[in-house]
Amino acid sequence: MSNERKERDQHALVSAGYRDLAKERTPASLDDMILRKARDAARPRYGRLRLWVRPLAWAATVAISLAIVLQVTQVPDPGRLDADVATDADAFVPASVDALREAEDMARMRSGSVDETALSVASEAATPLEKMTEPRYCDDDARATAESWAECIEQLEADGKAVEARAERLVFERTHPDY
Repeated sequence: MSNERKERDQHALVSAGYRDLAKERTPASLDDMILRKARDAARPRYGRLRLWVRPLAWAATVAISLAIVLQVTQVPDPGRLDADVATDADAFVPASVDALREAEDMARMRSGSVDETALSVASEAATPLEKMTEPRYCDDDARATAESWAECIEQLEADGKAVEARAERLVFERTHPDY
């Protein structure tokens, strides 16, 4: 019987402890501090205006890109003439575009910033008119014979004038293909 009594007393103590805990409350200041920290953590770190900056930037980028694409696709081809400007569609000679490109290559060659492949393409398609405007680094006496012309080209290479020598060699090879 004493065991039953001890157990009843212990049950009564445990029940009283639970009743006391059920009545216990946290201080209002602690509740307020926790609620304030939760509110601060949920708030965005920047203002409402800044929320719209990124989507507006994307929209502006898309709009500008679209405008550029439309502008580029509507630019007329420089190789074609408008119908109201020219009465004859065949009045434009496509070879003149090639002549302009070749003249540009020759100007690059004279300035020393020549692209070797562009020069070789330009020299292969040269017309007699263009041969007259070719740069001449070897004089007429040197060009008189194939041997003297080749010596002039070798002298240009020896003097460190590789671009000029290359230009002369291209003209030389076109003039004397069997040499």
